[in-house]
Amino acid sequence: MVFSLVVLAVVILGSTPDLASIFQQMPAGRRKILGVGESIWERLDRWAVPVLGSLVVQEAISRFLAARNPREAVRACHAAGGIYLFTGAIPLFLGFIGPWLLPGLTDREQFLVILSHQHLPALLSIIFLGALISAILSTVDSILLSCSALFSHNFILPILGVKDEKTKLLVGRMAVMVTGLIALIIALSGSRIYDLVLLAAAFGTAGVLVITLFGLHSRVNSQTAAVLTLIGGLVLTPLFQLVLRFKAPFLLSVLSCVVIFVLTASVAGKNSNRIKLHTGI
Repeated sequence: MVFSLVVLAVVILGSTPDLASIFQQMPAGRRKILGVGESIWERLDRWAVPVLGSLVVQEAISRFLAARNPREAVRACHAAGGIYLFTGAIPLFLGFIGPWLLPGLTDREQFLVILSHQHLPALLSIIFLGALISAILSTVDSILLSCSALFSHNFILPILGVKDEKTKLLVGRMAVMVTGLIALIIALSGSRIYDLVLLAAAFGTAGVLVITLFGLHSRVNSQTAAVLTLIGGLVLTPLFQLVLRFKAPFLLSVLSCVVIFVLTASVAGKNSNRIKLHTGI
């Protein structure tokens, strides 16, 4: 997919000799950071989802924890970040000049698909679309398995006290089915892929981000505060985005989770000190 994107960018640049004139013809509003009718808080919130959310995604954490030593983990993160920025800049650039490449396009979410059909050889276009679909399905598969495994292993199995391995496997499979059904309901409720991606990337991320940063860079700790912060992140983000329709739902969720963690940890710390004084420990 990365190779196809690079080839597509080279082909577009080679077949568009009047690129400078395209930039000159762009309306002043299109060259601005903010979109039409978009506030600064909306733009910051949309940037915060991939930037802050990427700090705690399983794809990154699972890989740098598997590195042979911290030095290799740091190098790998820097290299991957560079590749991520370079690769991500290609569809952003193509989308920026998209109205001039495909004027009158009604379904904007089909932009890359139609562009690859028109400018790439048939075989390479098929490979690109196949890789794109494969990447999407692979991501969905990983997320469904991780959600169901965490939910069944850390929640259902301890409550039910299951010890038999076959029963554990059955519970895990049922959790996958339930998770897939929830994902299907969420997908059917959305109108645009972009909105669904924002919701999926932000859903629960605020709580995980807050407790991770507090755990790494602070001495403030409380298991109760961590659990309540996770629950707060799961509830507040969709509440702020889908129900209350706030301009910056993710940033508000992060701030709310910080408040929840600090207040709960302080209350838990005071209660712990009271117990110690009462028992004489």
